[in-house]
Amino acid sequence: MFETLLPACAKVVVAKDWMWNTPVFQEEEAFIERAVEKRRREFRASRHSAHEALSVFEHNDFRLLPGGGRAPQWPAGIVGAVTHTGQFCAVAIAAAQECRGLGIDAEQNSPLSDELKQMICTPSEQAWVTEQEAAGKLWVSKLIFSAKESVHKVYYPLNQYTLDFLDAELVIDLAACSFHARILKPVVNASVPIHSLKGRFFVDDQLVYSAIFYANEPI
Repeated sequence: MFETLLPACAKVVVAKDWMWNTPVFQEEEAFIERAVEKRRREFRASRHSAHEALSVFEHNDFRLLPGGGRAPQWPAGIVGAVTHTGQFCAVAIAAAQECRGLGIDAEQNSPLSDELKQMICTPSEQAWVTEQEAAGKLWVSKLIFSAKESVHKVYYPLNQYTLDFLDAELVIDLAACSFHARILKPVVNASVPIHSLKGRFFVDDQLVYSAIFYANEPI
């Protein structure tokens, strides 16, 4: 699905069944030696998917290790993002000369609890969610959560700063399957000042998907 949300220059790999339980490189396995089974499965699926994607860019046998904030440390000249939920895992990467930042996220198609809505959504977003849920679109709160996760995956690697969910506010165009994120509280003296980001989304019966391609040049 992410292939339809991102430009053709981005390579997307969805984890295959064998990837979840097959050990990865020794250096990568060291990071999950004491992890619970769920974490080991997700980590292996994401690394095998990343290895396949990176091979397209001739980065064969690259060890994709976690860095600050547990974010993957991609090889020089590559930007990328990982997402996993339930039995779904995907990786998207692109050349840095075309893309400054890349964010993808997939979430289960179910509404957030009222408590989480207050933690994730600004007052204007909460009002919009209430209106849309009354019309039967029960997944819109999860869409906001997913889109803000994609915002984080673009913003953090560029600025080494974690935005709070309430530090960004979304305007969502349901008809166009797109969203615009305005950064309300950017980090002071940001390495890469970002005031807004645009993304796309898709929803099916199982999952809510969001993606942001922050281009170096207009695509």
